[in-house]
Amino acid sequence: MTRARIVRGLLPAAAVVCPPGASAHAPIEGMEGFWLGVRHPLTEAPSCLALLALAFALAWAGWRPFRSAMVAYAAGLLLGLVLAWLTGLIGLAAPLLVLAAACAAHGASHQPAAPRGPALLLPALAAATGFWLAPAQLPEPGPAGDVLVTLTGGLLTLVLTPVVILGWVDVLVAADRPSWVLVVPRVLAGWLLALAVLLLALEFAA
Repeated sequence: MTRARIVRGLLPAAAVVCPPGASAHAPIEGMEGFWLGVRHPLTEAPSCLALLALAFALAWAGWRPFRSAMVAYAAGLLLGLVLAWLTGLIGLAAPLLVLAAACAAHGASHQPAAPRGPALLLPALAAATGFWLAPAQLPEPGPAGDVLVTLTGGLLTLVLTPVVILGWVDVLVAADRPSWVLVVPRVLAGWLLALAVLLLALEFAA
């Protein structure tokens, strides 16, 4: 199965989740907890920046690095979630913003499908980002069923966001576009870098 087919196959599922996730109300009555979880990673600035910066870095690096880094990302998510559940580890803003800055700098610094730096750099960034993103998605204590539903929504957003960004970047790279179009994702990554550095400075100044 080619990269394009995989991306096109997953994008409809992502589209089903993402538009309702941006809404203030659940589209299906009784699913409020799930949609709250879906929205949560995108409504907290440190989590949102780290997630988007990682997604751009992975998508911009190419299909093969994307696959290996997503495995590391999933492992980081699982480890962070287990430790948060067992030890009370919480998602801190500072590590997420540092990782957001590192991922954004990586994504903004190279041409598409031409990653720079050590081969393990992206998987390491992905694993670390997943590790710190997972605890930030744990909902408030409550009935086990409600907690699980809300957590599932959050994890779905964490996993599908890189796929959505990959699909968008894939369209830009694969199509016959003017060369300046390929600069757009790098500019966006640069903005994410600037925002992460700004928020990190405010975090330490507080």
